[in-house]
Amino acid sequence: MDVADRACNLECVKRAPPRHEFVGPVKIVLMEPLPEDYSRKACGSGCLSLANLFMGAVVFTIFFFTLTFKLDYPENVHILLCTMGFQLFLPAGIMMANSLFGGAAQLRPSARKVQHFLLQVFAILCGIGGSALVFLFGSAEKKLTIHSITGAAGVLLMALTSLIGPTVFVTDDTKSFGKFNRNAHLVFGVPAFLVSTASFMLGLMKPSFVEWSKTLAVKNFNYILMALTGIYSLLMLNAMQLRLSLSEQSTDWIKFYDKKSQSFLKMDDNNNIEPVIEPERPKPKLKCVLKFASPMSVSMIENFGDIYIRGALCALGIGLSQVFMGGVLIIIVIYGRHFKDDHARFCSFGYHFFVVEAILSLSYINGWATPLRTRHRRLAHVVLQVCGFVCAAYGIVQVTIREGVSKTVHGLSGAILAVLTVLSFVVGPFILKNVHRAHTLHIVFGIPTLLMSGICVCYGLLKPEFTDWAGLDLVRILIGFVMFYCILIAVTTIMKCLKRI
Repeated sequence: MDVADRACNLECVKRAPPRHEFVGPVKIVLMEPLPEDYSRKACGSGCLSLANLFMGAVVFTIFFFTLTFKLDYPENVHILLCTMGFQLFLPAGIMMANSLFGGAAQLRPSARKVQHFLLQVFAILCGIGGSALVFLFGSAEKKLTIHSITGAAGVLLMALTSLIGPTVFVTDDTKSFGKFNRNAHLVFGVPAFLVSTASFMLGLMKPSFVEWSKTLAVKNFNYILMALTGIYSLLMLNAMQLRLSLSEQSTDWIKFYDKKSQSFLKMDDNNNIEPVIEPERPKPKLKCVLKFASPMSVSMIENFGDIYIRGALCALGIGLSQVFMGGVLIIIVIYGRHFKDDHARFCSFGYHFFVVEAILSLSYINGWATPLRTRHRRLAHVVLQVCGFVCAAYGIVQVTIREGVSKTVHGLSGAILAVLTVLSFVVGPFILKNVHRAHTLHIVFGIPTLLMSGICVCYGLLKPEFTDWAGLDLVRILIGFVMFYCILIAVTTIMKCLKRI
């Protein structure tokens, strides 16, 4: 195993064991990152999380369409495979190579490359399989459309990208040849993603899908899905550009701000200090400067085994949860629009978007919250909780006025959920005042609120009107999604709390 990948990138420990000690005079300088870098990281991670949510909404809408079996079996499987390949595995593989993505932030660089490689292989196999079905069993007029041509071009570009991929894996991207391979991989990879996305959007214009979308009582629904597809594609490309801009700034010297000269200085590995002329950059705030005149032992220890695996798996699970949340919300929104049910739409968004994201804003493994400072995480938590409370209150008032107090399991679980929500919301402000045990009480009420919201929405999905509209198979899939991300988020939150004890 490569020790440098496990320890750090310092030249002096590239061949050292995972636990290495430095003995001698040490000077430690703790500095805040530049505001531009902080903004890039926060913006990039937020873009990827939002892209995950939109991607889940689009992909699982297409899966919903395939479950209606409006088309022939080969064409139905073609849609399923190509959607999985082009709009699920391919974007996920691209995000996995980006350290700003929550699922990749906890992984080592070599592990990110492996995950990227595996997801891209799945994408190519699904794309080839789906395209082959059309060319083998499809009619002649379906083989020479713009949709089919762009799809074939996307598969071809993906194949060319995959040929260059292994060379990127085995070469050092800090060397000239490694940089050339990486740039060549990007030259073919980005067009492959764009062309495949264009093919997918053209598929949304097919008459069969347009006719089906009209039955959902959502006007121009296919254009809405196209807009969501375009948005998350642009968000992913923006995050990629931000990540590349951060990589280009990495150098072999350390930059810092000197108060005496009131200018930026840079120091290389040989302790040579030179001025850096950047008058337009703001001055970073120095946290502290600690100088140790006596010899000091510095230990560099990295998490191994269960700790690393647990963190990586939880981070990947949170990233997958964003996709599942998007899939659940889009189906419920379509149902609410079709039956004019504001209760379903507002309560679902209140609890399964705002409240869930509020909990994730304080999670140490959540993608979009990882780069944020603690005060910004707390601010995001408060804002999202308020939005969730307002949406939930509106949805509950709507259904109470329309139907009164329900005595069904869904209604009773909703009443318990409302009580837990109020208790958790009331305790929240006391945390800002540093009241003793307020944080513990907030968690004691907050985690059951999340779990009860999952139970409530599951019983809502089992209501006869929703089951008759969506079908029992889709209902079971959605319940599985809700149970997955609710339990996972609750477990990771409890793990975080136990680490503080």
